[in-house]
Amino acid sequence: MTIRLGITGGMGCGKSYVCRLLTERFGIPVYDCDTEAKRLNVEHPLIRRELTELVGSAVYNADGSLNKPLLAEYVFASPENRLKVNAIVHPRLKEDFAQWAERQQVPVVATESAILFESGLDEWVDRSVVVTAPLELRLERIRQRDGSSREQAMQRIAAQMDESERLARAHFVIVNDQSTPLLPQIERIIKFFRVASLCASAEKRTFAPQISFNPKTDNKRQIMLQKILAISGKPGLFRLVSRGNRCLIVETLDEAKKRMPAQANEKVISLYDISMYTDEEDKPLPEVLENIRAKYESQPVQIDHKKATKDELFSFFGEVLPNFDRDRVHASDIRKLIQWYNLLVTNGVTEFIEPQEEETPAEEASTEETQA
Repeated sequence: MTIRLGITGGMGCGKSYVCRLLTERFGIPVYDCDTEAKRLNVEHPLIRRELTELVGSAVYNADGSLNKPLLAEYVFASPENRLKVNAIVHPRLKEDFAQWAERQQVPVVATESAILFESGLDEWVDRSVVVTAPLELRLERIRQRDGSSREQAMQRIAAQMDESERLARAHFVIVNDQSTPLLPQIERIIKFFRVASLCASAEKRTFAPQISFNPKTDNKRQIMLQKILAISGKPGLFRLVSRGNRCLIVETLDEAKKRMPAQANEKVISLYDISMYTDEEDKPLPEVLENIRAKYESQPVQIDHKKATKDELFSFFGEVLPNFDRDRVHASDIRKLIQWYNLLVTNGVTEFIEPQEEETPAEEASTEETQA
């Protein structure tokens, strides 16, 4: 099985440099979405036909090349125009990437996309990697690269997905701040996927209809957490309601109780199957949730998971799980954990592990009976 990584990040984060390291140092092929989209705009017959119908025949020059200024003028005229063009290009880009990935015949491939989440391309990769950097450093990089002013660079960054949302949706985060070494961060990610057992586990957990329960061996709290799901690319949590034709019927775990299908190609995982990295063995998520419940007495965590700093998040998690792996557990993981825990307790889910029954030792029982 080929693992597909999606590399993304905001302008000036240095994701292209990270991708170059992936290829030069680790031999991992990288599909550049920006370059390939430009090629498809010219070569793909359906894209040519539909862009011509949408924008007009002048969208292509007499020599067959794309009239980039005209297309850019159309795209930036309104958000609706941009969505129409994306609806033409993005599906063909996904298909081309999937075909390219199959041809590589290597354990791991990657794709670089500035709009990985916005385009829906994250549905076609197994794990997303967000490259991040401090805002001031990003602004300086953009200014040096493009010669733009600070105000222009800020406007371009503001037009992209918010950094906190991007980090919250990431499976892995690479910090490219010119002080944190890049290679060790990349090596940890590559090592993770080159371990066969972990790759097999990742493949199993992304196929939604494999979720199953055994009433004879699973306790009631275990079954409950197996029925509470996280779906990659969708915020919040979901409760499993029933099964459809190659899909799961899920319900949002909030007041809306909105029902929807979770398709077989979506990455769905039950909370029971998630673990947190520690310096020793991984800690099952139900036990981590139980630690939080005990500390906060079944009440929500009074920490703003969106605005809390990394130090605040690590301090909180250190009290809940003192030996957590500070290299592999990221601030985005803790933000998601707090969000999930608060969703659970506000919806009446406050028991995460089966309590152990207290047994009276045989000798003590015998002594009490004799004294009686």
